Amino acid sequence: MNFVPLPSMIFLLLFFYTGIGGYSADIFSYSCLEKKAVSSVDGKNTALESGKDSSTGTLQTIQVRKESDFPEVLKAGQRAAVFLDGLEAKNILIDCMAVLERLEGSLDIPTFEVLFNERSIYRKAFVGHTVEFTAFVPSSYVEKGSNVIQIRISEKAVFKCSFFKVSYLSDASNTPPVGEEAEKRLAKLSEDIKYLSSGGEKFQRKLIILAEYEMIKAVDDGARAESFRGLLSGNMFDPVSGEPLPVYFAAMKMMNCFKNASGTLPCNITPVNSDSFVSPFTDWTSVLCGDYTAVLAIASRDPIGKDVRILLPIPWGGETEIEIIRGIIPEKLKERYPDLPELKTEKEKTDIISGFYEKEVNFKENLILKLTKSGKTKIESLDFTYKKATSPVFMRGVAVVVGKRPNSTDVIVSLRNTDSLNSVHSSRTCSIKAVDATKGDIGGIKGIIPYDKKSDFVEISYPGGKTYAADGANLLLGGVPENYREFSFWVYPRIYPQLDTSLPAASKYAAKQTSPLRKITLLFYVESEKGCQFFAVELKADEWQRVILPSGKVRLPSSARICIVGDPRLPEYAKGNKVSFEFNGFCVTDDTYLKLGDKECKSGLASTRIIDKSKGLLFIFTGKPGSHMEYRHSFKDPMDLSAASEVAEYHGLNYVYKKDAQLLEISGKFPALSESIKQNENTKSYPVDDRLRKILTADELKKVELGELTAVAVEVVMKE
Repeated sequence: MNFVPLPSMIFLLLFFYTGIGGYSADIFSYSCLEKKAVSSVDGKNTALESGKDSSTGTLQTIQVRKESDFPEVLKAGQRAAVFLDGLEAKNILIDCMAVLERLEGSLDIPTFEVLFNERSIYRKAFVGHTVEFTAFVPSSYVEKGSNVIQIRISEKAVFKCSFFKVSYLSDASNTPPVGEEAEKRLAKLSEDIKYLSSGGEKFQRKLIILAEYEMIKAVDDGARAESFRGLLSGNMFDPVSGEPLPVYFAAMKMMNCFKNASGTLPCNITPVNSDSFVSPFTDWTSVLCGDYTAVLAIASRDPIGKDVRILLPIPWGGETEIEIIRGIIPEKLKERYPDLPELKTEKEKTDIISGFYEKEVNFKENLILKLTKSGKTKIESLDFTYKKATSPVFMRGVAVVVGKRPNSTDVIVSLRNTDSLNSVHSSRTCSIKAVDATKGDIGGIKGIIPYDKKSDFVEISYPGGKTYAADGANLLLGGVPENYREFSFWVYPRIYPQLDTSLPAASKYAAKQTSPLRKITLLFYVESEKGCQFFAVELKADEWQRVILPSGKVRLPSSARICIVGDPRLPEYAKGNKVSFEFNGFCVTDDTYLKLGDKECKSGLASTRIIDKSKGLLFIFTGKPGSHMEYRHSFKDPMDLSAASEVAEYHGLNYVYKKDAQLLEISGKFPALSESIKQNENTKSYPVDDRLRKILTADELKKVELGELTAVAVEVVMKE
């Protein structure tokens, strides 16, 4: 049972516990929901008072014989014992909703346990605060006379109870409606699948674990088989191969197992070991499918295998067939996903005698048990049939390839900090790493890099000629403004022929350095506002080229990705050849306008001039007063910058010198007239600094004096 807002929770409680949902008369009930919703415990105050007996140091036991005795708060070292007399020998249900917090300064993970007559029926650790559970007590646990329910917490934790209820359980199951919580959870999962799918093969196990865990929580919130159909979308298929990703089979398994679900069943999962607790990252759910099939699903984000004891009420008796289902990948697809757990099913039989099923099992990540009364319902095998998605067409002739940098006055926004190699994902056929940027010839300048010191180096090969789902090297892009003229990046392609082992060593070395192919096709797709768009670009080998996608063809969202893929049918990949692409300088550009966050940023640069000086350069910029400007200067010959500063008193510009790129970036704001320049009341003109007056042209000086423009001069000094 998952926490829902107070009004909804009260409604559900009334629905469940009036007998409509299968619960019969109350045995014991405590609730403070009417007073306030579940909230965080004030650990600072509560923790100061120890729950231990001051004289003996033993745990204090709070005896509860009526509702008014029940403690709203259990302090560290306390436990509660609820005494119940005259119980009938019937199945019992215990529901609880509370907050569990560790004491201030404690690093221990809080633990919580419920025992019925010294038998553990719930034993779990918690990372978050909220505790919500339903525990089942078989009638065979009930003793004549007095019965005791104990609530125990770890010694460095505080427990605040909002709801605790004990009631008899009838044979019927509960059927909560599909609520907003289930819909929200599945919608969030759909977004997570879209994001993590971009992580390539590396993230597939993580994605499966997350999906199964969240789907189980959704079933608890009322989701049924049809609820999962929304997940079976394009996000679960590889955009290039059209093959389903592993998470597809996780969703299909969950749908198949919960067909014809008619309501939830309570279930206890407790550790076999008396000194351990169920992981806080483990959850489970169980449902009744029809009259004679019960399904239990357990999922954990904890990768360590656990031995647990299952206790599940069964509303029939006699011989029962059991399927124990583990893993995820169907046997016929195991070769495609060798590192992921294979789907395996064990079958066995048991007799249901006392109205419940009990079994000790070991599970890792996921486990499904399907119990069916023999002779009543045929246990169908899991159906994993699927229709392969349509393979995309890579558009040619859309992207433009140039060998020069963007215009020196363009406003540029970098989309990827390659220096830190952030958010990089690779697959089995595509590897990716950070490398020092290769120096080459760009725009007639020799021995320079495009922009960033580090590059993303993608290497692709198909030694067996096979492709796989989740193939490709994914690079995440962020900070894309709403408006831009073009999206571009630099790429340096190479071919490494597979070495012929029959050749002498010297020949092997020579073969690695040269290739008869001088053309390499770059295949990639980007996530745009229209979905995935696929492009093919023909490049020259062994040189830097800039690939440009105009905004009229591609509109990137604020966060996107570019995925680099290959094709074993292309000649450059023949005979197991390796092809590499080195990427640098991902950015968007515009000449007049960009929106950066909430700031509008128009380029007010009107004119630029450069004057050669004996020890450097003098830049003269004019522009609209108070406006933004950007300017980049590429040095034709190797230079080492010594200093850069404004000639006049105004200091509103920033300087970035990229030595390896031989690039000086100047950006900032022109002085605003209201800040530093006052109009002469007699001449109605604006004064000009004498140092600027000497270097401005007559036309520039006239516009500055009229206040139409302001001017800034920057002197750059080179090291001798």
